[in-house]
Formats: sequence, structure tokens, C-alpha cells
Amino acid sequence: MLIALTGYAAESDKSRALAAGFDYHLTKRLSLEKLQSILANRAAGKLGGIV
Repeated sequence: MLIALTGYAAESDKSRALAAGFDYHLTKRLSLEKLQSILANRAAGKLGGIV
């Protein structure tokens, strides 16, 4: 699993990250709870893409 964490939040930035092979595109000031949720739900197959 690849997660892009960046300060760039434009839709084109998100699309490029996913097209480059990242599973998720997240923008900075990421909370630990959000990351934990992504990791937990990814294992269960519930999430994908832009969060």
C-alpha cells in the first residue's frame, strides 16, 4: 500500500498521485486517527482512493 502525504490538494494533484500508483492521496495536517482508520479499513477492503 502506498499513501501520498503532501501539501498539494488540488484535484489534479490527487489524480496524478493515484495515476502514479499511490493507493491514497492525503493532505497535510493528517491526524493519527485518520491514518489508523485508513489502515484498518484498507485491510477489510472498505476504502480506496482519495480520502
